Amino acid sequence: MSNEELKELFKFILHSESCEDITGKISGIRDTYVLHTLAYNMNYHKIYYYKSGNFCIENAVINNPDCDLGTAMLLFYFWNGFDYLLESNIRYNKIVSLINRVTVSKETQFLKKVYEKILNRGFKTGIAYKPKIGKIELSIFEKRNFVPPKVFLEETPGIEYEALKIWYK
Repeated sequence: MSNEELKELFKFILHSESCEDITGKISGIRDTYVLHTLAYNMNYHKIYYYKSGNFCIENAVINNPDCDLGTAMLLFYFWNGFDYLLESNIRYNKIVSLINRVTVSKETQFLKKVYEKILNRGFKTGIAYKPKIGKIELSIFEKRNFVPPKVFLEETPGIEYEALKIWYK
């Protein structure tokens, strides 16, 4: 897909008012790198809170059979996956966990879906992604006596890919 085609795709997705149209467009993408570029650019465009909202883009990308583990991890950490890992530690957060079951946000539902799909090896590998987990974050896990699954701490297998930043007017 050319740069111009990527810009048009991104523009369509950001300005579409129909989740069905967005899902249809994204489900037709068969290029792992295009899906990764789309997810990467959502991280850079804070105007991303598009009209249709409700995690339509994210779910369409995650549900695409060509979605890569690196792309899934990018989206997981973009939507505050680090805090999700902390909150999922039931030994530390029993009360918060009970409260969250009653009022689960769309963000939490999305993160849970991605978390479980990653653990169940629901993504192919090909694009490398290294989570930004440093000594401070590791010490927080240690203080809470919690060790998250290794897949959330290590670089995903694959080729390093520098996604194109899409800017349009």
